[in-house]
Amino acid sequence: MLALVLIALGAWLQEGEDAPSVPRLGMPSGEIGGTTSVTGLAFDDRGGLWVCDPERGGMVLHAAGSTQMVEVRALARISDVAIRGESIFVSGSDAVVELSLSGVELRRIGAWGRAPGELREPGGIAVAGDLLYIADTGNDRVQRFSLADGAVRTCGERGRSEGQFLRPSDIAVDDVGCVYVSDSGNHRVVKLDRDLKFLKAWGDFGPHPGFFAEPDGLAWHAGELYVVDADNHRVQVFDAEGGRRHEWGLHALLPREGDGKLHYPRKIAVRAETTALSEPYEDRVQIFRRTEPGEEVPQPQRFERVVSAHFGGHVSVAGDLAALCEPTAPSFVLYDVNHALEPWEPVLVARSGSWGRRVGQMLAPSDIELDSQRRQLWLADADAGTLSLWSLDHDESKPLEFDFFKARMVRSLDFAVLHAQRLDGAREPIRPNALELGPDGSLLVLDTLARSLFVVAGDLSSVRLLCAELGPRPVDVAWSELHRRAWIVDAQACRVGSVALDEVQAHYEPRFGERGRGDGELLSPSGVAVVADGTLLVVDEALHRVSRFDPSGTWIGSFGSRGAGSHELHKPRGIDVDEQGRAWVVDWGNHRVQVVSLEGEFLASFGARAFVREALRSK
Repeated sequence: MLALVLIALGAWLQEGEDAPSVPRLGMPSGEIGGTTSVTGLAFDDRGGLWVCDPERGGMVLHAAGSTQMVEVRALARISDVAIRGESIFVSGSDAVVELSLSGVELRRIGAWGRAPGELREPGGIAVAGDLLYIADTGNDRVQRFSLADGAVRTCGERGRSEGQFLRPSDIAVDDVGCVYVSDSGNHRVVKLDRDLKFLKAWGDFGPHPGFFAEPDGLAWHAGELYVVDADNHRVQVFDAEGGRRHEWGLHALLPREGDGKLHYPRKIAVRAETTALSEPYEDRVQIFRRTEPGEEVPQPQRFERVVSAHFGGHVSVAGDLAALCEPTAPSFVLYDVNHALEPWEPVLVARSGSWGRRVGQMLAPSDIELDSQRRQLWLADADAGTLSLWSLDHDESKPLEFDFFKARMVRSLDFAVLHAQRLDGAREPIRPNALELGPDGSLLVLDTLARSLFVVAGDLSSVRLLCAELGPRPVDVAWSELHRRAWIVDAQACRVGSVALDEVQAHYEPRFGERGRGDGELLSPSGVAVVADGTLLVVDEALHRVSRFDPSGTWIGSFGSRGAGSHELHKPRGIDVDEQGRAWVVDWGNHRVQVVSLEGEFLASFGARAFVREALRSK
């Protein structure tokens, strides 16, 4: 009987919601605004908070009520920061650089590639003594660099078994040298010893205590591991063996809602009585303090993992249908766009998908492409490394109705299996990040990390490499039948380029684009679409706008500005143009799609109700 009582008491204390009140971090105490897509952050020994501000190209020190900007010229993109004494370590693009507190570059660690010591889009970093630990996100591994002699040790490969990772995003080191890794794509935390040997892992996909949905930022403080559970909009706290201590976080549901409510938090820093949490989605850092006697940390809501209107970064419109992915659910949705209902807006008619690794399930769908004539669609899942073909049972002559079985999977292509058979022409298994219906019913498949473009037969029977030398970070592709070209936007180079498909040997040609905030300039291009007359529409996530260019790159005009109103956007990503010449813009940061004319005149909005309401109220 005594044993049972002790077990019950232990479970009660671990759960935390009804446990006796003890001082805990998690009470909101303010925020730092004025940041742009803020990512990593770290406290220095003096208590100053260093914040990565990628769009401003550097680090911002917040200390004693003032700010100091330190530019990071050595990296095109920055991800995370760690402080050791008088040195700043910053990760990004293809390396980690060590800077002095004044911004002078002291050394550069790593270069683009897959060999030991090389990096691809490194994420979180941690410094322990003379050892630098890096979450080598793009290579699905962890690396340890000796700052004394440059020795390198690596751990991991793509997968979900012991010693494998899927997009590890952050890293922390405890007081005895054990290493903790946010294995984001596998929705778990992995513990390694100081030599990067596997010790244990905990967590799985879901909203419940001890489960995760895209875990990201990590911090070790006072014997506890803080884990930013990004897609569950909370922070969970564990002991060194994965025993759950407590959690905090209330999901923000309204536009720009704050005061402790979280919206896709990413990185975390903890010092003494203070926690800082970055929210790039909201361009802010929120500060949390320890509870005082009688106070309780606000407890998270429990949501099932069916997250409607959290659209991904792409949209496809063809004929009478529009399709979008919902990566956090995960699922995809279909809308009827050809009905006669007034006032006109797209009507949801189908949703398909569930999380898992079986045939027909999804990990995190990355793009979707419709073929209305053949009544089929293709779904890309970069995490799973698959491309699937689905048939559609949608008759526009029949009354509108919602049907879970409107889409049925026909076949699936596993790129890892294809690569093992050497049938893809690729250097590594393809990760399909973006899709576009190309010539003769074929598919153009863009692999961002491999910087490559592939052509896949519409029935998934064959794959060939079209171009393997794209820019540093290609993120979207659009096909122009008029010019027989694939247009590609590069988020890092801030350029638009093209690949001609009629050439014997296709090659990538940068065409136009300059980094900046002025007319015709780009800061973080995220999507591209081509109008029938050849006009290009380029979405810029950082500038919250869509710009129009002619095929020569001459700027025609732009529409959109930051906000949630009818003519406003917040971190837009994907775009497509329908047969009526309407532009469909994935207003990603507002959880909605804006349908506008090519000049930007508002026509309709659909998605999350609170954000759609703002658009309709101000039209």
